[in-house]
Amino acid sequence: FAQDYWHHLSDAGHYRPLATLSLRWDRFLWADNPMGFHATSLALHLIVVLLGGLLLHRLQPKSPACFLGLIFFACHPALGDSVAWISGRTSSLCALGGLLGSLWLLGKPGSSPSQQRVLWGAALAPFLACLGKEDGVLFAPLAVFLGLWCGRGRVAWAGALLGIAGAAALRAWALGAPMPKAHGAPLGHLSLLERVPQGALAWLGGLKLVVLPWQISPGQEALDRASMSPWIGVLVLLAGLALGIFALTMRKRSSLLAGSLLLVLVSILPTLEIVPAGEVFAPRYLYLPLLFAAPLSGALLYRIPRAFLLALLLVWIPLGWQASQPYTSRAAYWTTRMEYGEETSMGWNALGNARLEAKDPTGARGAFDRAIKLDPHYSRPWVNLGTLTWSEDGPAAARPILERACLEGPQNPVAHGNLGAVLLSLGEPIEAEGHYLQAIELAPGRGALWRGLARALLDQGRRKEARLALEKGIQQMGQDPASERLRLKIQEDELSPP
Repeated sequence: FAQDYWHHLSDAGHYRPLATLSLRWDRFLWADNPMGFHATSLALHLIVVLLGGLLLHRLQPKSPACFLGLIFFACHPALGDSVAWISGRTSSLCALGGLLGSLWLLGKPGSSPSQQRVLWGAALAPFLACLGKEDGVLFAPLAVFLGLWCGRGRVAWAGALLGIAGAAALRAWALGAPMPKAHGAPLGHLSLLERVPQGALAWLGGLKLVVLPWQISPGQEALDRASMSPWIGVLVLLAGLALGIFALTMRKRSSLLAGSLLLVLVSILPTLEIVPAGEVFAPRYLYLPLLFAAPLSGALLYRIPRAFLLALLLVWIPLGWQASQPYTSRAAYWTTRMEYGEETSMGWNALGNARLEAKDPTGARGAFDRAIKLDPHYSRPWVNLGTLTWSEDGPAAARPILERACLEGPQNPVAHGNLGAVLLSLGEPIEAEGHYLQAIELAPGRGALWRGLARALLDQGRRKEARLALEKGIQQMGQDPASERLRLKIQEDELSPP
């Protein structure tokens, strides 16, 4: 609750303590077995479906169309990015927290909720949702809709604002800033008027995935925006505005369908590049829009002949299985990504790591060499090639490769940390200390870097400083055998005569 979601690597401006907590519990329960992590992600999605069903039952207890829309959401193949990818569970955790708060707001079936219940339920929904993912702010308009449904709209407005303020305050306490800010946003160099049409174009590809959910590329945009005119993006925005006006006109005929359509349109806004995001579009962005669309999509599907509808749902299952395959391994993920686009240095570097995991050092070296050939200024393959060379040919052979890695990636903490380790093995602790300090400045949450710094300090005879650095490392990553051995060595040196 007091650090960035990516603090163990390098802070990225993400505050998702519930996601971190879920992974911590998984690690405790399953150790390194990925099946346990996948089982938890699937369970989280099923709980979201269950809570969504309870909410719809409260709003429309005799509407089979709503539940048909919920089935459409539960089994949609595009959600493999959120359900099958362990890192994507932030979407499910966000929805889970928001739905819990929404159900609390409505209270017991058959009774009108009190003002106090509506206030705290409307606050709880966006607050809990934001602790799972930044998109949780979308549960504020849902809370307002539910408040209006109960005849307590003003109280719901106050509660929703209170919940957002609480989440922002907690985030500011932990990270020093109440608002998220993406690092390395691909459209960050464009003006607002240029970014938003590009985001709208990407969402046009997202709508294509909703209707035709096959050949889904993991972690990639759903549309080749470069081949389309920005004016198409403007037309998409105008179409969204027209749908919003249409939703307002239909609220007297069906407030649930009108609310569903408005919530879907609102849920697109955070990823429309109004504020530059780290990705322009990814399939997991569809999770909340498809959840909010359950009443609307159900009403549309209910008009389809039953035989055709059953066939469609039966097709959904194998398509979902196919969409989940890229998340079975690192190699499968990056192979699939490069199948949907040109080969990249990042992709080959990741495939090299996958081949190392498969105990294929020759294949890994070939992949790292290919990554360097595609982009010699990308430091990560240099780091991995240097580390592999160290294990095969010794530290002297690895040193120039890791020095090149630091040259190409001066902001890469792994490059500096690995070079520090090589320098230690070559008996150069003073130079190693300098690289460890650079690495720690870039990634202070990596306990292994503090442990390496402690070794460099101890080799210089600076025992007290070494002990303090080691304690900092243990604080960051917990106790481990290497830290325990180093702690004992420091104690032995302190007890030995000068």
